[in-house]
Amino acid sequence: MIRHNVLEVTDPKEMWEEHDGTRAYILHGRQPSPFCKGIEIVDFSGAGILGGKYVRNLEDAQRVLAGIRSQEALLDIVEAGRGSLALHAFDHTTRDYLILNDPLGGGQIYLKASAGRTVISSDLNSLADVCKFRNEPLRKSLHYFMTQALTYTQTHGADTPYLDVALLRRGEGVRVSRSGEVELVSVSPPERLYFSGMSYREGMDAFVQDMLENVAKPLDHDFDIKVSHLTAGFDSRLVLAAMLKAGVADDFIYYCISSSADFEISRSLSGHFELRHTSSNDGNPRGRGWQRDYHEYVKNSPRATQFVLGEGIDFRYSPSNNLVFQGGYGELARTFNSFKWDGDLSQISSLAHSLWRWNGFPEESEVASSIWSKDYLDIVIRRLSEDIRRFRELGLPDDYFTNWFYIEKRNRLFIGARTYYSNHYRSQFDPIYSSHLAWLPATIDFYRRRSNFVGVDAMIEMSPLLASLPFDNEKIGPLYRQDRQVPDPTEFNGKIPEDVTLPNTLPETIKWPGKPTAISQEAAEAARGLRIPEIVAQGIQTMAPIAFDRLRDEPRFREVLNISNMGNMRNPLDGLTRERAQILHKVLSALVLADVV
Repeated sequence: MIRHNVLEVTDPKEMWEEHDGTRAYILHGRQPSPFCKGIEIVDFSGAGILGGKYVRNLEDAQRVLAGIRSQEALLDIVEAGRGSLALHAFDHTTRDYLILNDPLGGGQIYLKASAGRTVISSDLNSLADVCKFRNEPLRKSLHYFMTQALTYTQTHGADTPYLDVALLRRGEGVRVSRSGEVELVSVSPPERLYFSGMSYREGMDAFVQDMLENVAKPLDHDFDIKVSHLTAGFDSRLVLAAMLKAGVADDFIYYCISSSADFEISRSLSGHFELRHTSSNDGNPRGRGWQRDYHEYVKNSPRATQFVLGEGIDFRYSPSNNLVFQGGYGELARTFNSFKWDGDLSQISSLAHSLWRWNGFPEESEVASSIWSKDYLDIVIRRLSEDIRRFRELGLPDDYFTNWFYIEKRNRLFIGARTYYSNHYRSQFDPIYSSHLAWLPATIDFYRRRSNFVGVDAMIEMSPLLASLPFDNEKIGPLYRQDRQVPDPTEFNGKIPEDVTLPNTLPETIKWPGKPTAISQEAAEAARGLRIPEIVAQGIQTMAPIAFDRLRDEPRFREVLNISNMGNMRNPLDGLTRERAQILHKVLSALVLADVV
């Protein structure tokens, strides 16, 4: 251990009382070597392109970045990186630590400051474990979980599941000096991320080049299984366009769940290009059997890790040498949720409804009948107002707000953090990841942006045939057809793809340590009728009465929820509709994750 006022922690047991004078604790996986010179990478999480290579673990990062000799050079490489990742570096010249994440903020960096100390980690679970070991357990934030349920996004940059922990904003890293001083450093600041001197044509060329490298570079590694998600929508097809252009499409198996409405188009696409297809799973090895209860379902499902940052990795999954491509950053190419928004920021309540209507954010006329209290809705709207204020400081046009909001807020949870945490058990990467998408759509007007000119231009440039084949609904609108030359529509050729069954089990059975959950007949019937999982129906039946008692008896819950509009919580399956089941499950999930019920 290099002795100064910073303690590098690879095991919580190292944090004994004799270290109480330490000013900063850095949680990571490896101590700096006394034999290294220049910059040494001591921890890495996530996956992505760094220094022109695909990096998926600490060993890759150390090999690719071995020649870095200055902090400035490292910052330049990280700013040019692509993928949800975070790395810890030690400068042997200055004895500073740098903790950095990717330019779009998918990698997470957490800080907890108290009693003159700062604890820094790029893994929230590790930070929580250390604080618990030191008898300083973190406190859950009810507002965080409820806001996630209502908005499915971060409505405030520093929000985390814990009251005393801050999440650095996108574009912020940390430098810790040998004296223990902690300061923020800038990675891809807004003035560089959202503005460029390049033309639209130059930006399109750069974006396409990023995508071609993104699909090809990971194949420098020897993966056991390579899977790419393929739906009936646009983003996964844009990834396929890059794979066809780069000549790597045959290396992958294409996945779509058989119960999805996208399945037939996904299978037809695979057959058209004579690609392998699977509906068994997307490269996640699981144990053969487990028993679920509602708490386990909420806290450990894959959906939970995208619903709440750092809430845990599903223990049923096991680390695997699998590569998975999953598109998502295509939202940056178009104006997020623009089909319900006209670009006007003057009516914030209407904007909030446009952004979050699928999660039950009410229109102004519906507030009185909403399950959410008016005071709490006002809090969320005030936070959205603060986001608008920050956005306007950049000088971008008002109708670019949702593009900015997607990068700074929604992306960090819904796409970035989900991908970041998935890399705990497989190598997952979004090939659409490109910093050029932060500014490129701003070079065209709102209506062409809303019509996805950027995405369609890229697809036609890489694979015109893909743009001509059927989607689930129209993806190339009238305005695009008016301005651009569009390939004539083409039908699928009817070829049947090779069906591949991926291994769905591990050699050993992974058992849930809790008691088996018996599904009641009433819950099973409700699940069939409402098309929801049985465990969700059972959870609503058993947990809603418990939640009702807690909500009724404690004033802090009434600050968030309008209990009088929550219906029959004593017998919640009576007259239950699918819409109400989804709302109840969302609220109950938030209460479970907040350790309320």
